[in-house]
Amino acid sequence: MRSCRLFWGPEQTALSPSAAERGYAVFDFETTGLSWAEGDRVVQVAVVHLSSEGLFESEWESLVNPQRGITSTEIHGITEELVASAPTFPQVWPRLLSAFNNRIVVAHNASFDLGFLWSELARFNPPADLPRLPVFDTLRLAHLVEGAPNRRQRSLAATLGIDPLAKPGRGPHDALTDAHVASDILRHYLNEWPHLVNKGIRTFPGGGTMLKSANRTTIGTGAEKPFPERVI
Repeated sequence: MRSCRLFWGPEQTALSPSAAERGYAVFDFETTGLSWAEGDRVVQVAVVHLSSEGLFESEWESLVNPQRGITSTEIHGITEELVASAPTFPQVWPRLLSAFNNRIVVAHNASFDLGFLWSELARFNPPADLPRLPVFDTLRLAHLVEGAPNRRQRSLAATLGIDPLAKPGRGPHDALTDAHVASDILRHYLNEWPHLVNKGIRTFPGGGTMLKSANRTTIGTGAEKPFPERVI
């Protein structure tokens, strides 16, 4: 795994009471390709809100116009025609930030999604007072799922009896479907190992630290890659 020291805090995060009480924001991105460092962009975002006990509360999903071509349509089925009239990332960012507000942010292989988040924010340079997000990566406890052949989300889902086709969205590799699957995986962890979930929460620094570091990277050149590529 590539170094993430500037952006993915190695220390355990001390949660604010509001974040612990308000629950989780489980999110997923679909993208034009697999490498933000080579200029790939977000084409779909979805967030599922769970209570602190893991109960479903709400969901939100949007297509995103990446303002470039899409090379991974065969993975997620999203075409350039579908996103032609969709909002751009700067237009959906306020809604996404609001969805993260005072919640523990969750994703599977979170470094991939946070890498794209970092890349998108660096492009339009939002205000420097971004929050420090408490993040839990469901990949962290995947090795504890007995019988799972690997730590991929679809393998964990199959082992745990989670059917992506029964979830909202268009199926596997749809952001809304994948966010719901990650929510079910998180719910399993909360039932089995709640103390390990709390111990596994780390910080995604916002504000000047992220932007100062982001501005040292030329997006789209592959010059610097502090986040790993996706685990499909």
